[in-house]
Amino acid sequence: MWNNIVDFFTKKIASYRQSETLPVQDRNFFIPAGTRIYAIGDVHGCYDALAQKILLLGQDIKEHTDKKNILVMLGDYIDRGLGTKKVINLLLKNIPAGCETVFLKGNHEIYMLEFFKNPVSVPQWLEYGGLETLRSYGVMIPARPFDETKLCQMRDELVNNIPQEHHDFFNHLKVSFESGDYFFVHAGVNPDNLFHEQTEKDLTSIRKSFIEYKGYFDKKIIHGHTPSEEPEILHNRINLDTGAYLTGNLTMMVFEDNTYRLI
Repeated sequence: MWNNIVDFFTKKIASYRQSETLPVQDRNFFIPAGTRIYAIGDVHGCYDALAQKILLLGQDIKEHTDKKNILVMLGDYIDRGLGTKKVINLLLKNIPAGCETVFLKGNHEIYMLEFFKNPVSVPQWLEYGGLETLRSYGVMIPARPFDETKLCQMRDELVNNIPQEHHDFFNHLKVSFESGDYFFVHAGVNPDNLFHEQTEKDLTSIRKSFIEYKGYFDKKIIHGHTPSEEPEILHNRINLDTGAYLTGNLTMMVFEDNTYRLI
């Protein structure tokens, strides 16, 4: 019996590993001809994991020079992990040549932007990983409880410490990106609304009603936001959030023509 159990999991792992290297065909969904898209899930301050994926991205681009390459980051670059500042530096300065970039907005970036405007309105951000982000920018964290004075003090120190190019990065994030039959977004879409009717809150924060929806959308949704042990590849959506800050596993998927693969 034990040998049967071992054999089952060995085959399952081998099958998953095979999917990382061999393209999988999807007959119903296409990326425009001449375009290759690399999509990376939620980073959450995990600099080392991101640096490894960017290295693999550069290697893959060198091996495939026949198409326009686009990197789509699915949001939630900050919080929880300790390397937020280094993550943003990497995204701004170390993307391989010959690769366009699309940076999407996650709910954690929204918390941070709101903290800039009015820190008292989002005290929960600090408990969602914001303290790690503040520390990465050299902000001194006072003793709890965090009253209005302390929250404003931390906000002011963050404003003084954060590089202008980082501030610009957070303020120019997109909420979605479309290419061919694919719709890239941080969290998902509201199944009750058309794509052009989606709100920023839906695109960056929706979870249950989207995750549980079994029907088809106008396009296949590529998203993060809801952590899963492995990439979820379903008929109507693909989830690339594999909980990097907990597992160390940051997922990157490549889309071209009617195929996709993990690297």
